[in-house]
Amino acid sequence: VRETLETAMRLLTVLTVTTCVALPLNEMPVPTSPQLLWQRNEIMALIHFNMATFFKNGDPGCDSSNWNAPGHASSDPSSFMPSELNVSQWIESMQALGVKEAVLTAKHGCGFLLWPTNTTLPDGTPYHYHVPGSMNVLDQFSSGMRTAGLGHGFYYSLTNNFYLNVFGHSVRPGALLPNQQNVTQDQFERIALQQVTELWTSFGDLNEIWFDGGYSSDMQAALSKLLAAKQPSAVGYNGGGISPNPVRWSMTEGDVPPGGPDIWSTACGDTDWGAGSPPEDCNSTSLFYPSGTDYTLQAGDTWFWEPGPEEGGTQKLRPLDELIWTYHSTVGHNTVLELDFAINRHGLVEPSHAALYRRLGDFIRECYQSGVLGQAETVGGVAVAELGGMAVFDRVVMTVSYTHLRAHETPEHLVCRLLLEKKKTTQPIVTTYI
Repeated sequence: VRETLETAMRLLTVLTVTTCVALPLNEMPVPTSPQLLWQRNEIMALIHFNMATFFKNGDPGCDSSNWNAPGHASSDPSSFMPSELNVSQWIESMQALGVKEAVLTAKHGCGFLLWPTNTTLPDGTPYHYHVPGSMNVLDQFSSGMRTAGLGHGFYYSLTNNFYLNVFGHSVRPGALLPNQQNVTQDQFERIALQQVTELWTSFGDLNEIWFDGGYSSDMQAALSKLLAAKQPSAVGYNGGGISPNPVRWSMTEGDVPPGGPDIWSTACGDTDWGAGSPPEDCNSTSLFYPSGTDYTLQAGDTWFWEPGPEEGGTQKLRPLDELIWTYHSTVGHNTVLELDFAINRHGLVEPSHAALYRRLGDFIRECYQSGVLGQAETVGGVAVAELGGMAVFDRVVMTVSYTHLRAHETPEHLVCRLLLEKKKTTQPIVTTYI
């Protein structure tokens, strides 16, 4: 006990605050309100639920082996048939984890839509590859999230569409499988623009829009105009060049981003992913472009639900210790954690998944919701805080005035976050995440 207390007191004794002046404040890029809200939320749900759920994990989860399989074909809209669809049950796990918003895969690589669309194919026939009957997953999701007071957004892949034979943003040459549609590049892009117009006008104000794999240059102008008109307050994940509130991929899925641990909220242009760059390295190209890292709950980078041992399968979940490490490696390094929710074939969060989300949420709340210290005073570059009594602690969260834009910035008060992470050692080790 004595050694623990002495270690805690040494760790508290002195925290040095570094002040750097690189650019005049009026020349620094600053966040928009949606970007700042997204960063402050710190962790969100990235929900994977689409036709691939009923076949196999992948982008696309539809392929020649299952597209026209007898009795259960991925080309058949009725194959998407969750028996117990319950968005409120999803939200229970989100709240247990502590997320403030979620993004749902409205269209993934198969080309299947989670809402009934009015878009048509080039010959005038309906784009029939969408939820069957009266089902509208997006409507249930949007209304449920609003009722719970949570933000919502959508993932729409402009990269792949197996139904239209599109891969890597382009219509693929060659013979089509039965039930694939023959379209030109211009026709594919027209269909995609019609569908995102529906998506961005029919389900309320969105917090986040995902552009997985980005977008093609010939769609840039139309997408930019549409976003500004329909969803000006949504952040655009991989939306540099088209979104008024762009956020970037960290170039990793759950690890410390390349160039870390110093992950900047600023970048030198739309394609400066990974760790980003300080404003002084960018000349006139610097923009506020905060980082996000997507990560799976299922082991092996598995995004769509796969059966685990309780369902007779082999899919494993990541252990809690790994998720805690990931939380510190992402949120603790100034990148938002976008954690996967893989909905099962019943339309529910698997019980084992729900239990793990709750355990991670409990850990975060226990460690960071309240502390033993009040605000520290800074005198001569040294921050000093008094316990006001005996207490044992293993980490410190501190915000200090800072002239670079890194974590939790506002135009009025620029701050950075320093976290002292718990280490298995008798000597205090100070790790700064800024």
